[in-house]
Amino acid sequence: MVFVLKIYLKYIVIIIGINCTSLYSQNIDEDMMSNIKSSIQQKPKILIELDNKNSFISTRQGWILGLKVGFNHEDIFRYGISYHSLYNKKYVIIDQLKPTEENLHFNYLTIFLEYVFNQQKNYEFSLPISFGPGLSWIDNFYQSTHSYTLLYEAELNGMYYFFNFIGLGAGVGYRLNFFKNYNIEEKFTAPMYTIKFKLDFYRLLYAK
Repeated sequence: MVFVLKIYLKYIVIIIGINCTSLYSQNIDEDMMSNIKSSIQQKPKILIELDNKNSFISTRQGWILGLKVGFNHEDIFRYGISYHSLYNKKYVIIDQLKPTEENLHFNYLTIFLEYVFNQQKNYEFSLPISFGPGLSWIDNFYQSTHSYTLLYEAELNGMYYFFNFIGLGAGVGYRLNFFKNYNIEEKFTAPMYTIKFKLDFYRLLYAK
Protein backbone atom coordinates (compact mmCIF):
# COMPACT_ATOMS: atom_id res chain seq x y z
CA MET A 1 0.00 0.00 0.00
CA VAL A 2 2.80 2.44 0.86
CA PHE A 3 4.57 1.63 -2.43
CA VAL A 4 1.38 2.38 -4.39
CA LEU A 5 0.94 5.66 -2.52
CA LYS A 6 4.51 6.72 -3.31
CA ILE A 7 3.93 6.17 -7.04
CA TYR A 8 0.66 8.06 -6.78
CA LEU A 9 2.30 11.01 -5.06
CA LYS A 10 4.99 11.18 -7.75
CA TYR A 11 2.18 11.47 -10.27
CA ILE A 12 0.58 14.28 -8.26
CA VAL A 13 3.76 16.36 -8.29
CA ILE A 14 4.11 15.90 -12.05
CA ILE A 15 0.46 16.59 -12.93
CA ILE A 16 0.39 19.83 -10.96
CA GLY A 17 3.36 20.92 -13.06
CA ILE A 18 5.64 22.04 -10.26
CA ASN A 19 8.97 23.30 -11.59
CA CYS A 20 11.07 23.37 -8.49
CA THR A 21 14.15 21.93 -6.86
CA SER A 22 14.31 18.26 -5.93
CA LEU A 23 14.43 19.23 -2.25
CA TYR A 24 11.16 21.15 -2.53
CA SER A 25 9.55 18.28 -4.44
CA GLN A 26 10.65 15.90 -1.71
CA ASN A 27 9.01 18.11 0.91
CA ILE A 28 5.78 18.10 -1.10
CA ASP A 29 5.89 14.30 -1.33
CA GLU A 30 6.42 14.03 2.41
CA ASP A 31 3.55 16.41 3.20
CA MET A 32 1.16 14.52 0.92
CA MET A 33 2.22 11.16 2.28
CA SER A 34 1.77 12.47 5.81
CA ASN A 35 -1.74 13.73 5.01
CA ILE A 36 -2.78 10.44 3.43
CA LYS A 37 -1.26 8.32 6.21
CA SER A 38 -3.04 10.40 8.81
CA SER A 39 -6.39 10.13 7.02
CA ILE A 40 -6.27 6.35 6.46
CA GLN A 41 -5.72 5.81 10.17
CA GLN A 42 -9.28 7.05 10.64
CA LYS A 43 -12.28 4.81 10.09
CA PRO A 44 -13.44 5.11 6.45
CA LYS A 45 -16.93 6.01 5.30
CA ILE A 46 -18.73 4.38 2.38
CA LEU A 47 -18.35 6.23 -0.94
CA ILE A 48 -20.98 6.04 -3.71
CA GLU A 49 -20.63 8.57 -6.49
CA LEU A 50 -21.77 9.11 -10.08
CA ASP A 51 -18.81 9.90 -12.33
CA ASN A 52 -19.78 11.09 -15.81
CA LYS A 53 -17.18 12.19 -18.36
CA ASN A 54 -17.02 13.75 -21.79
CA SER A 55 -14.24 12.41 -23.95
CA PHE A 56 -13.05 12.30 -27.54
CA ILE A 57 -13.25 8.96 -29.33
CA SER A 58 -11.02 9.57 -32.35
CA THR A 59 -12.13 13.08 -33.41
CA ARG A 60 -15.71 12.79 -32.17
CA GLN A 61 -17.15 13.51 -28.77
CA GLY A 62 -18.34 10.67 -26.55
CA TRP A 63 -20.33 10.72 -23.32
CA ILE A 64 -19.20 8.19 -20.71
CA LEU A 65 -21.41 7.28 -17.73
CA GLY A 66 -19.79 5.94 -14.58
CA LEU A 67 -20.31 4.82 -11.00
CA LYS A 68 -17.74 4.80 -8.19
CA VAL A 69 -18.02 2.66 -5.06
CA GLY A 70 -15.38 2.65 -2.35
CA PHE A 71 -14.20 4.30 0.84
CA ASN A 72 -13.60 7.89 1.90
CA HIS A 73 -11.07 8.74 4.62
CA GLU A 74 -11.78 12.13 6.18
CA ASP A 75 -12.67 13.55 2.74
CA ILE A 76 -8.92 13.57 2.02
CA PHE A 77 -8.16 10.18 0.48
CA ARG A 78 -10.67 8.09 -1.50
CA TYR A 79 -10.28 4.74 -3.21
CA GLY A 80 -12.38 1.91 -4.59
CA ILE A 81 -13.64 0.50 -7.88
CA SER A 82 -15.42 2.25 -10.72
CA TYR A 83 -17.38 1.14 -13.78
CA HIS A 84 -17.76 3.29 -16.90
CA SER A 85 -19.66 2.80 -20.14
CA LEU A 86 -19.75 4.77 -23.38
CA TYR A 87 -23.30 6.05 -23.95
CA ASN A 88 -25.12 6.41 -27.30
CA LYS A 89 -22.12 6.36 -29.63
CA LYS A 90 -22.62 5.53 -33.30
CA TYR A 91 -20.11 3.82 -35.58
CA VAL A 92 -20.36 3.31 -39.33
CA ILE A 93 -19.29 -0.16 -40.47
CA ILE A 94 -19.21 -1.52 -44.02
CA ASP A 95 -21.19 -4.78 -44.24
CA GLN A 96 -21.46 -6.45 -47.66
CA LEU A 97 -20.43 -3.17 -49.33
CA LYS A 98 -23.23 -1.29 -47.58
CA PRO A 99 -22.56 1.27 -44.83
CA THR A 100 -24.43 0.40 -41.63
CA GLU A 101 -24.65 2.56 -38.53
CA GLU A 102 -24.27 0.56 -35.34
CA ASN A 103 -23.72 1.32 -31.65
CA LEU A 104 -20.11 1.38 -30.49
CA HIS A 105 -19.62 -0.07 -26.99
CA PHE A 106 -16.73 0.74 -24.69
CA ASN A 107 -16.89 -0.42 -21.07
CA TYR A 108 -14.19 -0.56 -18.42
CA LEU A 109 -13.76 -1.50 -14.76
CA THR A 110 -10.99 0.22 -12.81
CA ILE A 111 -9.43 0.68 -9.40
CA PHE A 112 -9.24 4.37 -8.48
CA LEU A 113 -7.29 6.51 -6.01
CA GLU A 114 -8.13 10.14 -5.30
CA TYR A 115 -6.27 12.66 -3.17
CA VAL A 116 -7.96 15.94 -2.18
CA PHE A 117 -5.02 18.36 -2.08
CA ASN A 118 -6.97 21.56 -1.39
CA GLN A 119 -10.20 21.61 0.59
CA GLN A 120 -12.25 24.39 2.09
CA LYS A 121 -15.82 24.50 3.37
CA ASN A 122 -17.36 25.21 -0.03
CA TYR A 123 -14.83 23.87 -2.53
CA GLU A 124 -12.18 21.25 -3.13
CA PHE A 125 -9.53 20.29 -5.69
CA SER A 126 -8.56 16.66 -6.19
CA LEU A 127 -6.34 14.42 -8.29
CA PRO A 128 -7.94 11.06 -9.16
CA ILE A 129 -6.22 8.29 -11.10
CA SER A 130 -7.62 4.93 -12.22
CA PHE A 131 -6.33 1.77 -13.86
CA GLY A 132 -8.04 -1.39 -15.07
CA PRO A 133 -9.34 -3.59 -17.91
CA GLY A 134 -11.77 -2.57 -20.62
CA LEU A 135 -13.70 -4.05 -23.54
CA SER A 136 -14.86 -2.52 -26.84
CA TRP A 137 -17.09 -3.91 -29.60
CA ILE A 138 -19.77 -3.00 -32.15
CA ASP A 139 -23.41 -4.11 -32.03
CA ASN A 140 -24.18 -7.18 -34.18
CA PHE A 141 -20.46 -7.66 -34.88
CA TYR A 142 -19.27 -8.74 -31.43
CA GLN A 143 -17.29 -11.80 -32.53
CA SER A 144 -15.34 -9.92 -35.21
CA THR A 145 -14.82 -6.62 -33.39
CA HIS A 146 -14.54 -7.24 -29.62
CA SER A 147 -11.18 -6.59 -27.98
CA TYR A 148 -9.86 -6.34 -24.41
CA THR A 149 -7.54 -3.60 -23.23
CA LEU A 150 -5.94 -1.93 -20.20
CA LEU A 151 -6.66 1.71 -19.40
CA TYR A 152 -5.08 4.42 -17.30
CA GLU A 153 -6.83 7.72 -16.54
CA ALA A 154 -5.48 10.79 -14.75
CA GLU A 155 -7.53 13.89 -13.91
CA LEU A 156 -7.50 17.24 -12.14
CA ASN A 157 -10.93 18.09 -10.72
CA GLY A 158 -12.48 21.04 -8.91
CA MET A 159 -15.82 21.07 -7.08
CA TYR A 160 -17.86 23.88 -5.51
CA TYR A 161 -20.51 22.94 -2.95
CA PHE A 162 -23.84 24.61 -2.34
CA PHE A 163 -25.56 23.92 1.00
CA ASN A 164 -22.43 21.91 1.90
CA PHE A 165 -23.45 18.74 0.03
CA ILE A 166 -24.68 19.75 -3.45
CA GLY A 167 -21.70 20.20 -5.76
CA LEU A 168 -21.07 21.62 -9.20
CA GLY A 169 -17.66 20.91 -10.66
CA ALA A 170 -15.40 20.57 -13.66
CA GLY A 171 -12.21 18.79 -14.53
CA VAL A 172 -9.71 17.86 -17.22
CA GLY A 173 -7.71 14.71 -17.76
CA TYR A 174 -6.33 12.13 -20.14
CA ARG A 175 -7.06 8.47 -20.90
CA LEU A 176 -4.31 6.14 -22.07
CA ASN A 177 -5.37 2.95 -23.86
CA PHE A 178 -2.52 0.41 -23.78
CA PHE A 179 -3.88 -2.04 -26.38
CA LYS A 180 -5.52 -0.79 -29.55
CA ASN A 181 -8.57 -2.59 -30.96
CA TYR A 182 -7.42 -3.19 -34.54
CA ASN A 183 -10.93 -4.30 -35.54
CA ILE A 184 -12.31 -0.81 -34.90
CA GLU A 185 -10.92 2.37 -36.39
CA GLU A 186 -11.44 4.34 -33.20
CA LYS A 187 -8.82 5.74 -30.82
CA PHE A 188 -9.70 5.53 -27.12
CA THR A 189 -6.51 7.26 -26.02
CA ALA A 190 -7.77 10.82 -25.70
CA PRO A 191 -8.19 13.89 -23.50
CA MET A 192 -11.21 14.11 -21.22
CA TYR A 193 -13.22 16.86 -19.59
CA THR A 194 -15.98 16.73 -17.03
CA ILE A 195 -18.81 18.99 -15.96
CA LYS A 196 -20.59 17.36 -13.04
CA PHE A 197 -23.45 17.80 -10.67
CA LYS A 198 -22.81 15.93 -7.42
CA LEU A 199 -24.88 15.01 -4.42
CA ASP A 200 -22.22 14.27 -1.81
CA PHE A 201 -23.64 11.74 0.66
CA TYR A 202 -20.42 11.89 2.71
CA ARG A 203 -20.92 15.60 3.42
CA LEU A 204 -24.66 15.14 3.92
CA LEU A 205 -24.40 12.29 6.42
CA TYR A 206 -21.09 13.01 8.12
CA ALA A 207 -20.88 16.80 8.08
CA LYS A 208 -19.19 18.10 11.21
